[in-house]
Amino acid sequence: MFKTFNTSDSSTDKHNTLIMAPHGFGKTKQAEFYAEAYGAGIILSGEGGLRTLKGADIDYVPFTSFKEPGDETSFRSILGVIKRDPEFAAKGYKWIVVDSLNELAEMAYREKDKEINGNATKPNPFAVYSEYASEVGAAIKVLKDLPYHILVTSLVRSKEDDNGNTYHQPLVKGQDLQRLLPGIFDNVFCGVRRTIQAEEGPAKVQRYIVTDEVNGWAGKYRGKPGTLKPIEDTGNVTELHAKIDAALAS
Repeated sequence: MFKTFNTSDSSTDKHNTLIMAPHGFGKTKQAEFYAEAYGAGIILSGEGGLRTLKGADIDYVPFTSFKEPGDETSFRSILGVIKRDPEFAAKGYKWIVVDSLNELAEMAYREKDKEINGNATKPNPFAVYSEYASEVGAAIKVLKDLPYHILVTSLVRSKEDDNGNTYHQPLVKGQDLQRLLPGIFDNVFCGVRRTIQAEEGPAKVQRYIVTDEVNGWAGKYRGKPGTLKPIEDTGNVTELHAKIDAALAS
């Protein structure tokens, strides 16, 4: 007999979220918010820039490649440990943050280009884009199916179409991957920051999170419609999770 689950049990409690935002929004800072909201967690870091979390006492492991053979700290190897190693499960982590998608995708692209075109007299960039997009997408799907809150951070790319409209997408190579990624996540949140000069005193930075389709941003969330405003006045992803959970519980 197969094992059944119920929509009211804890298997539906976790949040799978992509946060894309420009430099300076506070994407890495989200790990500190996750620790405050959910308890112990771990960062999978391809950035090497965790200085903003120095006092937060959060575990992390650097990934040094996407799937290089023999590399125990490749992203795919780390995923394998997380998925199958009882020693990792015993640590009691509640969340995983991947910082960042940009580094992960760049590593995957370079490795796939080397694999396909390393000795080629006529490079085939189209095959590289297609296969690398599939492999990164597959890895992210494995990640999101793990029994943890998942957050993936990404820089954003802004570009104009032929009509002068600006669109914002994750900063990764290839339209295939750009189009694939939003559908993988339950929540796609878009961070925006602006500096406001007060009449007196120093300037203040305000942070917002776009949760819907607004001015070229393509945010979304999985929850009761109307739970979140299209633009939320916060820079903390876990506050939006809490609103989603409260609405679903009411």
